[in-house]
Amino acid sequence: MYRDSKLTVLFFLFMWAVISGSSITPVFYRSINLGPTEYCTYLVPPEYERAADILPIINGLFVYIHDTLVFAAITLKLVGTPGWSAETGRGWIRLLFSGNYLPRFSRAMLRDGQAYYL
Repeated sequence: MYRDSKLTVLFFLFMWAVISGSSITPVFYRSINLGPTEYCTYLVPPEYERAADILPIINGLFVYIHDTLVFAAITLKLVGTPGWSAETGRGWIRLLFSGNYLPRFSRAMLRDGQAYYL
């Protein structure tokens, strides 16, 4: 859909790289045995390793933002299909939620995106 828009492709590539990079960052906790028992405990990591604790939160936030932007970009591209017009704001909203007046494939893509997003 956005093959000809290099800026859009680069933006979503950057978002994908951020999500992938924060997903594969290992958490560096080490454990030791508690004497002769079969139990173990975690060592307190250095301060610089504690930053990895918040990466799952940041990753979740980026995934949410990425999914929202992908859904919005695809929806806007589908709604911008030539051959119909929604003159009023109410018509646009109705079109965004119902997909009426869209071609069959575009309507299926819109509904599939709505189901995925929800």
